[in-house]
Amino acid sequence: MSGNLSRRRILKATAVSGIAVSTAGCTGSLLGDSACDTGEDFVVALYDEDFEAAASYYPHEYTDEVDKDEIASQYEALFSMGEFGELEDISCECSESVDDEEIDEANEDEDFDGEVDDIKELRYEITTTEDGEETTDSGYVMGIEIDGDWYAVFASEADFDHCTADE
Repeated sequence: MSGNLSRRRILKATAVSGIAVSTAGCTGSLLGDSACDTGEDFVVALYDEDFEAAASYYPHEYTDEVDKDEIASQYEALFSMGEFGELEDISCECSESVDDEEIDEANEDEDFDGEVDDIKELRYEITTTEDGEETTDSGYVMGIEIDGDWYAVFASEADFDHCTADE
């Protein structure tokens, strides 16, 4: 992950390289027990085109910058731009925490009302089928532990230092 990746950048990762997800009105019970579980549930919701469920993984309750409806709309727009195939299998292939300095930087953001405990780079092996053809690719998610609950933010390999396709 780049040295300038702050909590604000993580939480606002809603553009070209990634789209954030949100948890409006959700309890911690919707979140996974681990970064890998939460990220996997997030990716499955996207492939199921359940954008409201996918938006339930963004920690919106800690910021006023974005809400669940905005995030769900962004996911819907992203997934309407192309064919992603039918999700056949997903597995978490890499889970590595970022450096402590990046977590400290995230916790210094005055526009965020929470405590980031951990940030993990997550790389998934995602197998899809489209028109009878099976394809396996890597997918990238940033797992963010805030006040003991895991959240998920869509990311790109360029955001990562540890869980790249080469590892």
